[in-house]
Amino acid sequence: MPTAWLPGVYRVPNAKSEGGTYLSTPPWRFVGHTTEVVPTSIAGAVALAGRHAYPPHLWAWPERDWLVQTVRLDRAAFALKHPSGVPETNKMRALQVEVIGYAKDMPSKSDGWLEWLGVNVVRRLIDAGYPINLNHVAPTTGNDGSGTGGRVRMTRTQWRVWDGLCVHANVPDNTHWDMGAINLDKVADAARLPDPEPTPEPPAPIEGDPLPMLYTRINSPVDKPQRLLSDHGKLYVCHGASITVTPTTPELRVSDEIWNNLIRGHGGAGALID
Repeated sequence: MPTAWLPGVYRVPNAKSEGGTYLSTPPWRFVGHTTEVVPTSIAGAVALAGRHAYPPHLWAWPERDWLVQTVRLDRAAFALKHPSGVPETNKMRALQVEVIGYAKDMPSKSDGWLEWLGVNVVRRLIDAGYPINLNHVAPTTGNDGSGTGGRVRMTRTQWRVWDGLCVHANVPDNTHWDMGAINLDKVADAARLPDPEPTPEPPAPIEGDPLPMLYTRINSPVDKPQRLLSDHGKLYVCHGASITVTPTTPELRVSDEIWNNLIRGHGGAGALID
């Protein structure tokens, strides 16, 4: 189940902290806003979040490394306009964050600022169980995004099926143009998990080497503390023996005593597995 409150994030009580109802079928999506006011202190930002009549789920201030939550994530927030008789906005599983700042300043934000937003907000929402599609990033623009016919405003049909990152200026039947021309692609890129490190290939055997090379196998199928060692396709299991593996270039070696025990199976140190 998705998490209602982000772990480790301070909760600011608001009269609407319990949120509204979501529709059950739309995909989750991220919606960014800008506050269009900058408090003079963290205390001022907390007060703004606590008294806001139409709160989002989260409030973020990258310059201060500050993130708080006012509305539980598994319930709808309130920061989008919803005129009567048009498709839902807040209830369309829109995960909303108000970023302290001005829409006009978004194009000048540094890569570090955008990365902070991706890692500390978007990634945390995904890790909390909300599958935001990082491959779907809505276009952004400046003040020509204002009005219901703004340059990057989605159609109602597009909004119904949206599952990625967007901003207030993209939401149909709304008029605000925040977050301006923010680089959402960089926010999405920062929210991606890093590619796993490739598994290194073992070094090739050295002709004439008196000792076959051994490689430690992690997550072996045998019970701990046994360890699996590989001699070019043959497996040896070491039963709790203390083996010191010292790296030399380019192979790994073990002592003659341990090696002999492994091969012969003497003293319970190890045994050849056919």
